Amino acid sequence: MASDDGGAGSGSDARRFEAVVYKVGQLRCVDVPAEVSAAFGDGRIAVRVSVESPFAEGGEEQTSLVPTKKGGHRLFLAAGLRKSAGIDAGDPVTLRLRPDARGGEPDLPPELVAALAVVPGGMEELLSRSPADRRQLVHFVQQPKSRDARRSRVAQAVKMVMRGKPKRKKR
Repeated sequence: MASDDGGAGSGSDARRFEAVVYKVGQLRCVDVPAEVSAAFGDGRIAVRVSVESPFAEGGEEQTSLVPTKKGGHRLFLAAGLRKSAGIDAGDPVTLRLRPDARGGEPDLPPELVAALAVVPGGMEELLSRSPADRRQLVHFVQQPKSRDARRSRVAQAVKMVMRGKPKRKKR
């Protein structure tokens, strides 16, 4: 079941739907209903997703609708989002999607921005990377809980950025 979610403050672009979580390899995902998929358009689409559950502790997660061979989209659910809502494969779930106005751009941690700002060409090098590379770097920096560990990660991240773009492994 899918519906417009045009409630107060939610934006008329939001869509709410119910689905059952299933596994693809180690990943968990849901199939997006045809009418929701059509509302977002074709191709890979950056979205914000939240789980509607009394147990869900987190807010929205940044992700993408991934096109399927049959038409429509699949939505992969990040482990953090699933764990905060207490859902796994086989569970029914109610999701709320809205377009990501930033097109999948991650929110850069202020401490990373400050550290790269003092390095000549630091921000330019970071911004030359793909959004996926930037998201991975942001996740690396934000993972630790302690302030000291985050400081260490910021220093490591600056070194990684200044080494240049990551080399892709050939398959």
